[in-house]
Amino acid sequence: MEVIVDQHQQVIELYRYLASRAEISSAKELMESLRSLEEHEMMRMAQSANRFGDL
Repeated sequence: MEVIVDQHQQVIELYRYLASRAEISSAKELMESLRSLEEHEMMRMAQSANRFGDL
């Protein structure tokens, strides 16, 4: 699980970097939306794993 979380963190950092480098506002908004989506998916995945561990 730790490897997967690390990979998600790397993707989040990539989106953050790309948003900071974007010169077009729509591209920046897209990268920020993708980063937010990735963060929420990572949280959802962690919650699901915790629930599975409780079984």
